[in-house]
Amino acid sequence: MDGEPIGEEDPVEFHHIKPFSRGGPTNLDNIAPVCKRHHLTIGTMCLQEYRDKLELGKFFEGDPKYLDDIICSRKGHCGETFKYETKEGHIKMYFKTDQPEYTLYECPATGWKYFYATLPVEYLANDKELQPRALRQPSMWNLYRHFLMNTQLAPSICRIDDSCNLLLFDGQHKAAAQIWAGRPKI
Repeated sequence: MDGEPIGEEDPVEFHHIKPFSRGGPTNLDNIAPVCKRHHLTIGTMCLQEYRDKLELGKFFEGDPKYLDDIICSRKGHCGETFKYETKEGHIKMYFKTDQPEYTLYECPATGWKYFYATLPVEYLANDKELQPRALRQPSMWNLYRHFLMNTQLAPSICRIDDSCNLLLFDGQHKAAAQIWAGRPKI
């Protein structure tokens, strides 16, 4: 399960690759040998989910992890700057491969302008000023499993600073879980 061979003396058990509880058949094409130690901890996860959980556990070893760490691990870098312009109730963003345009709304209480968008992950960065807390592995893992089968309904919230950085300050666990799952835009 973790890529290590099962030792000759290790007890071997068999696990459904696609869990029986999710409709996985009990046939040779859907059964994999696993060591007893891993089989006790996998529960109803499929093999890929379990491998992802082990990888996430290794990722969280050591220093506290932040959204930037997740983005860099998946994309190699984070916080790319971009240009944008606003006019006539719209914002146009100039990314390297895309130039989306979104409707601007105005908050009646604050007068702040905002928009809804799906944005390329490599342009995001953690807003350390407004969100200085580290990620929590259990929260991220639960959201990761949820987003494998469901969409995100409540948005993560970012701001654009004076240097054209897109800084995420609310919903960092939701964003991190989707990035870990390989989504190129969130």
